[in-house]
Amino acid sequence: MQTTASRGCERSNRDRTTDLAGEMGSSQSCLTGVAPVLVPTCPVIRLIMHNAALYRDQLIALHPGRVLRIAVKPIYQWPLWQRAVFANATAGVGVFIGFALSGAKTSVRADVYIAVFTLVLMNLMFLVVVPRILDLKSTTGLRQNPWHVLYQVLAERPFISMLLVLQLMGVSQAATSTIEMVRASISGYVRNLPNAQTMTLRLLGGSALMGVVTAIWLIGAVGLWRSRSWAWWLALVLNGLSATVSAALQVYLRVLRSDKFFLDVQPQLQLCCCCFGL
Repeated sequence: MQTTASRGCERSNRDRTTDLAGEMGSSQSCLTGVAPVLVPTCPVIRLIMHNAALYRDQLIALHPGRVLRIAVKPIYQWPLWQRAVFANATAGVGVFIGFALSGAKTSVRADVYIAVFTLVLMNLMFLVVVPRILDLKSTTGLRQNPWHVLYQVLAERPFISMLLVLQLMGVSQAATSTIEMVRASISGYVRNLPNAQTMTLRLLGGSALMGVVTAIWLIGAVGLWRSRSWAWWLALVLNGLSATVSAALQVYLRVLRSDKFFLDVQPQLQLCCCCFGL
C-alpha cells in the first residue's frame, strides 16, 4: 500500500513538473546554455517562477530575434572617473567601518592622517597599479606582486612622490583644522562664553575657509601626480606660505602674546584664530 501511494505521489509530481516545464518551454528555448530546471512543488515558488517566465516572454516579444544577456564589464574596463568613484567610495566605507569597529581611542589628527593616506593608497592601487599589472600580464604572462609594482611606480618619480607626501600632509593638517573648528563651535566651552553666538559663527566661517584650503591642497596633489605645470607653482606657493605662516605665528603667539590663551594646533588653524580674533 505504501509503495503504491509513493508511486502515485511521484507520478503526480512528475505531471506537475511536466506541465510547468511546458509553460516555460518557449522562453527557455530562447536562452543558450541553460541547464535543466527542477521545478519544486511549492505553490509559492511555482507562482514566482511562472510570473518570471511570463515577464521574460514579454521581453522577448518586444525584442524578437535577440538573446537576452546581462553583460558586466570588469572594473579595469570602466572609465577612469567610474573607477575613481568606486575606489574612493570603497575606501571611505572601509575607513568608516574600521574606525567604528576599532576600540582604540586616537586623536582627530591621527584619524585624519589614517583616512587620507588610506584613500590615496586605494586610488594608487585601483587607478595605477592594477592597470600596470594587467599590462605586464598581457605582455609577459607572469603575475606581478602588487606591492612590488607600487614600489616601482613610486620609485620611477621619487621627487614627485616626496612632493606628493608633503601635499598630503597639508591636506591632512587642513582637514584636521576643519574638524577641530567644527568641534570647537559645538563644545561646551564656546557655548558658555558671553558672545557664544558670535564665536560660533566665527568658528564655522573658519571651518568653511579651511575646507576650501583642504580642497586646494588636494587639487595640488592630484595635479602633481598627473604632472601638470600649474601644480608645481601651486605646490611651491602652498608649501612656502605654510612654512612662512607657521614660523610667523609661532613667534607672534609665543613671544608677543605669551600671556594669551591659544590652541597648539596646525598653522592653518592658528592663522584662522588670529584672523578671527580668538
